[in-house]
Amino acid sequence: MPDEVVHERWVGSLRSCLGTPLPDRAELTAEQTVALIVATANASHLLFPSGGGLSIYEARALERDHLWLNTGIEYVLRPTRAEFHRIDEDLVWSFLWIEVAAPEPRGAAHPLPDSPLLVCSEYSLYLTLPDVYDARHAHMSSAAFRRYVEGYSASTIRKG
Repeated sequence: MPDEVVHERWVGSLRSCLGTPLPDRAELTAEQTVALIVATANASHLLFPSGGGLSIYEARALERDHLWLNTGIEYVLRPTRAEFHRIDEDLVWSFLWIEVAAPEPRGAAHPLPDSPLLVCSEYSLYLTLPDVYDARHAHMSSAAFRRYVEGYSASTIRKG
Protein backbone atom coordinates (compact mmCIF):
# COMPACT_ATOMS: atom_id res chain seq x y z
CA MET A 1 0.00 0.00 0.00
CA PRO A 2 1.48 3.40 -0.94
CA ASP A 3 2.64 5.60 1.93
CA GLU A 4 0.13 8.33 1.07
CA VAL A 5 -2.79 5.89 1.34
CA VAL A 6 -1.51 4.64 4.70
CA HIS A 7 -1.10 8.21 5.94
CA GLU A 8 -4.61 9.15 4.78
CA ARG A 9 -5.97 6.18 6.76
CA TRP A 10 -4.10 7.51 9.83
CA VAL A 11 -5.47 11.04 9.31
CA GLY A 12 -9.03 9.84 8.67
CA SER A 13 -8.98 7.67 11.79
CA LEU A 14 -7.68 10.54 13.91
CA ARG A 15 -10.42 12.84 12.64
CA SER A 16 -13.08 10.19 13.14
CA CYS A 17 -12.03 9.58 16.76
CA LEU A 18 -10.98 13.10 17.81
CA GLY A 19 -13.12 15.34 15.62
CA THR A 20 -12.38 18.11 13.16
CA PRO A 21 -10.49 20.30 13.45
CA LEU A 22 -7.99 18.16 15.31
CA PRO A 23 -6.76 19.69 18.56
CA ASP A 24 -3.10 20.62 19.01
CA ARG A 25 -3.09 18.41 22.11
CA ALA A 26 -5.73 16.19 23.65
CA GLU A 27 -5.77 13.96 26.72
CA LEU A 28 -7.55 10.70 26.03
CA THR A 29 -9.36 8.28 28.28
CA ALA A 30 -8.43 4.60 28.21
CA GLU A 31 -11.54 3.91 26.13
CA GLN A 32 -10.66 6.66 23.62
CA THR A 33 -7.10 5.35 23.39
CA VAL A 34 -8.29 1.81 22.68
CA ALA A 35 -10.73 3.09 20.03
CA LEU A 36 -8.06 5.24 18.38
CA ILE A 37 -5.47 2.45 18.22
CA VAL A 38 -8.06 0.06 16.79
CA ALA A 39 -9.06 2.68 14.20
CA THR A 40 -5.47 3.44 13.13
CA ALA A 41 -4.29 -0.20 12.95
CA ASN A 42 -2.54 -1.01 9.68
CA ALA A 43 -1.53 2.65 9.40
CA SER A 44 0.48 3.15 12.59
CA HIS A 45 3.83 2.30 14.09
CA LEU A 46 4.57 1.50 17.75
CA LEU A 47 7.83 2.52 19.45
CA PHE A 48 8.75 0.74 22.68
CA PRO A 49 10.13 2.43 25.82
CA SER A 50 13.06 0.01 25.89
CA GLY A 51 13.97 0.57 22.24
CA GLY A 52 12.80 -0.74 18.92
CA GLY A 53 9.44 -0.55 17.27
CA LEU A 54 7.01 -2.43 15.06
CA SER A 55 4.15 -1.76 12.69
CA ILE A 56 0.68 -2.37 14.09
CA TYR A 57 -1.05 -4.71 11.64
CA GLU A 58 -4.18 -5.37 13.63
CA ALA A 59 -5.72 -4.21 16.90
CA ARG A 60 -8.79 -5.23 18.89
CA ALA A 61 -10.45 -3.97 22.01
CA LEU A 62 -10.50 -6.78 24.57
CA GLU A 63 -12.42 -4.70 27.06
CA ARG A 64 -12.97 -1.00 27.30
CA ASP A 65 -9.48 -0.54 28.76
CA HIS A 66 -7.47 -3.47 27.32
CA LEU A 67 -6.08 -3.73 23.83
CA TRP A 68 -4.70 -6.61 21.78
CA LEU A 69 -2.12 -5.75 19.12
CA ASN A 70 -0.66 -7.81 16.31
CA THR A 71 2.73 -6.50 15.20
CA GLY A 72 3.87 -9.87 13.94
CA ILE A 73 4.07 -10.56 17.69
CA GLU A 74 0.91 -10.46 19.78
CA TYR A 75 0.78 -7.97 22.65
CA VAL A 76 -1.79 -6.93 25.19
CA LEU A 77 -1.74 -3.56 26.89
CA ARG A 78 -3.84 -1.52 29.29
CA PRO A 79 -3.57 2.19 28.59
CA THR A 80 -4.00 4.39 31.66
CA ARG A 81 -3.28 7.79 30.14
CA ALA A 82 -2.69 9.00 26.62
CA GLU A 83 -2.12 12.26 24.79
CA PHE A 84 -2.53 13.06 21.13
CA HIS A 85 -0.11 15.71 19.83
CA ARG A 86 -0.77 17.46 16.51
CA ILE A 87 2.50 19.04 15.46
CA ASP A 88 1.72 20.12 11.91
CA GLU A 89 -1.22 20.58 9.56
CA ASP A 90 -0.63 17.48 7.44
CA LEU A 91 0.00 15.32 10.55
CA VAL A 92 3.26 13.75 9.38
CA TRP A 93 4.92 14.66 12.71
CA SER A 94 1.92 14.00 14.98
CA PHE A 95 1.96 11.26 17.58
CA LEU A 96 0.11 9.48 20.36
CA TRP A 97 1.89 9.23 23.74
CA ILE A 98 0.58 6.28 25.81
CA GLU A 99 1.21 5.35 29.42
CA VAL A 100 0.22 1.83 30.38
CA ALA A 101 -0.28 -0.33 33.47
CA ALA A 102 0.37 -4.05 33.72
CA PRO A 103 -2.43 -5.77 31.80
CA GLU A 104 -4.28 -8.87 32.85
CA PRO A 105 -2.69 -11.97 31.26
CA ARG A 106 -4.30 -12.93 27.94
CA GLY A 107 -3.38 -16.29 26.44
CA ALA A 108 -0.17 -16.22 24.40
CA ALA A 109 -0.09 -12.43 24.01
CA HIS A 110 2.93 -10.70 25.54
CA PRO A 111 2.08 -8.00 28.11
CA LEU A 112 3.26 -4.45 27.47
CA PRO A 113 3.56 -3.06 31.00
CA ASP A 114 6.26 -0.46 30.26
CA SER A 115 5.60 3.22 29.65
CA PRO A 116 5.57 5.33 27.67
CA LEU A 117 4.70 3.88 24.29
CA LEU A 118 4.76 6.09 21.22
CA VAL A 119 2.43 5.59 18.24
CA CYS A 120 2.75 7.52 15.00
CA SER A 121 1.76 7.17 11.37
CA GLU A 122 3.68 4.62 9.31
CA TYR A 123 4.32 7.63 7.06
CA SER A 124 5.63 9.81 9.92
CA LEU A 125 8.68 11.91 9.18
CA TYR A 126 9.79 11.16 12.74
CA LEU A 127 10.56 7.59 11.65
CA THR A 128 13.07 8.94 9.10
CA LEU A 129 15.27 10.54 11.76
CA PRO A 130 18.46 8.77 12.83
CA ASP A 131 18.34 6.72 16.02
CA VAL A 132 14.58 7.01 16.69
CA TYR A 133 14.49 3.37 17.74
CA ASP A 134 16.74 4.08 20.74
CA ALA A 135 13.70 4.90 22.95
CA ARG A 136 14.60 8.57 23.32
CA HIS A 137 10.90 9.31 23.88
CA ALA A 138 11.01 7.25 27.08
CA HIS A 139 13.67 9.50 28.62
CA MET A 140 11.60 12.68 28.64
CA SER A 141 8.11 13.89 29.41
CA SER A 142 5.48 14.12 26.70
CA ALA A 143 5.85 17.94 26.70
CA ALA A 144 9.64 17.71 26.30
CA PHE A 145 9.26 15.12 23.55
CA ARG A 146 6.79 17.38 21.76
CA ARG A 147 9.34 20.22 21.84
CA TYR A 148 11.98 17.81 20.53
CA VAL A 149 9.76 16.80 17.59
CA GLU A 150 8.69 20.41 16.95
CA GLY A 151 12.37 21.31 16.53
CA TYR A 152 12.73 18.79 13.72
CA SER A 153 9.37 19.75 12.24
CA ALA A 154 10.33 23.44 12.11
CA SER A 155 13.70 22.73 10.49
CA THR A 156 12.01 20.54 7.86
CA ILE A 157 9.46 23.23 7.08
CA ARG A 158 12.22 25.87 6.71
CA LYS A 159 14.19 23.59 4.36
CA GLY A 160 11.12 22.41 2.43
